[in-house]
Amino acid sequence: MTWSIVVVDDDKHVLNGMKATLSKSNLPCEVIATASNGIDGLETIANKQPDLIITDIYMPKLDGIEMIRALRERDFQQKIIILSGYSEFKHAQQALKLKIEDYLSKPASRATIIQTVEGVLNQLEDEQRNQRNYQQFKHKVKQYKRYFAEELIESAVNGHLNITALQSKQQQMINEWSSYVYLPIKLSFAISDDKAHRHDNQLVSFAISNIIEDTMYSFNFDYYYIEIDQSNSILTIFTTKDKGSQLHLQHKRIIDNLSDHLSQLLSIEINDQVGYCTSSWEETISAIRKLLLPSIQTNQEETPIEITPIKKELALAIRSTDIQYIQKTLDNYFNQMIDKSFVSPIAMYIGTELWNIFNYELQDCGINISDQVDHLFNPYQHFSQFHSWQELKHFFQNLLNTIKNEPIFQQNIRHSKLIEDVLKYVDKNLHRPITLNEIAEELYISRNYLGKIFKETMGITFKEYLTKTRIDKARKMLLSGDYMIYEVAKAVGYDNPAYFSALFKKILGYSPSQLLNKEVK
Repeated sequence: MTWSIVVVDDDKHVLNGMKATLSKSNLPCEVIATASNGIDGLETIANKQPDLIITDIYMPKLDGIEMIRALRERDFQQKIIILSGYSEFKHAQQALKLKIEDYLSKPASRATIIQTVEGVLNQLEDEQRNQRNYQQFKHKVKQYKRYFAEELIESAVNGHLNITALQSKQQQMINEWSSYVYLPIKLSFAISDDKAHRHDNQLVSFAISNIIEDTMYSFNFDYYYIEIDQSNSILTIFTTKDKGSQLHLQHKRIIDNLSDHLSQLLSIEINDQVGYCTSSWEETISAIRKLLLPSIQTNQEETPIEITPIKKELALAIRSTDIQYIQKTLDNYFNQMIDKSFVSPIAMYIGTELWNIFNYELQDCGINISDQVDHLFNPYQHFSQFHSWQELKHFFQNLLNTIKNEPIFQQNIRHSKLIEDVLKYVDKNLHRPITLNEIAEELYISRNYLGKIFKETMGITFKEYLTKTRIDKARKMLLSGDYMIYEVAKAVGYDNPAYFSALFKKILGYSPSQLLNKEVK
């Protein structure tokens, strides 16, 4: 690289001598312009933007120190060497304050000039090398972050991401997700038949990725790109929230450019389906999943297939950790499907929804069902290959047979965990009215089922346990001598002190006041 230099001096002999000295020095530099005073120097430097300035101090119109000060105020940070016959200490002091690289006194020998300029050029080369290394490092970090995010998205979309056991980097990325606005776009590729035989699938995939990277480079957006199968991919473009409105305005230009490049270079045509803008991790994954599900069209004479009821029922069944309840829920649903016409896109939609319910609900039970299938398992591809409702049912039956041996589904362990959750809830909310129904809703199981299990495990009804626990806590508070009766009543969930006192005496055989007055033996 040849470094550019501007020389500013009111002495023509100095200007010509400096140009001649540097041109014969074999240094990688060139004097691209000269000026004879500070005013012209400012203008010349602004126009030429040199890498190095060599300037005199004492000049007409504007001296060198003032010219340098004006340059620094304009945020000109390039290298400067002062060459002056006025080598007083005060000039050196002023120069140092303005970040001057070196200070030469006139007359300077040819060897001294070359040595000084060479030293500054070496600094420039070192800084350029460091900047280049830094940019390469930033690029690698950005690439790594993009690849990491793409793997995270792909795992979430395919149901392989365990939300309850995220790695620290995964959790950090999801936490930072809301800092940006995202627009997912589904891309479908089609290679012309007469040229399809020329392309290897892996090479095509690699080429498409590179073309997308080159295309996105010319736009002021970041992106994530994941391949779903050989024909379909998801391109998610994103930017900061202040530029979010530009996503919908610019995405067509991005697709048009990408389409032109793919057509010209690979003879590949693309179709795009644009999703909706999102600003959270959950919204983004949901938007991508909706793009991947094909539009479902059924015969108008058929009864529409409804997935919503089983979604809620299946979630409740899985949370209850009752295999028979889960089995019954699946059987009831698929028994309704037998008489309906099999439509592959609908089966794919239903299968994916059921898979995601199993995946997310079982994670709360400490089970990662991704461990039960091939690590490359893709629900969209897998369910699209089925040809009957029986095949779809068989898949989930096999999944149920696999997970039913997990410890959480063994009755004693399951009941212990359930009752433990109930007891924790009671202890946390003892200060207010509590019902078995609200706890059942909190734990996503039926009230009757919970009441039955509670009595079988604890030997008393939930209501009896709640009353006993409240009175026990009240007795301990009263014995401490730190509380009034009405304070204790309120602390254990009774707004009426009189009712509390009557209930207390009925259960323990003595009143709160008798306990406070130490009348109880």
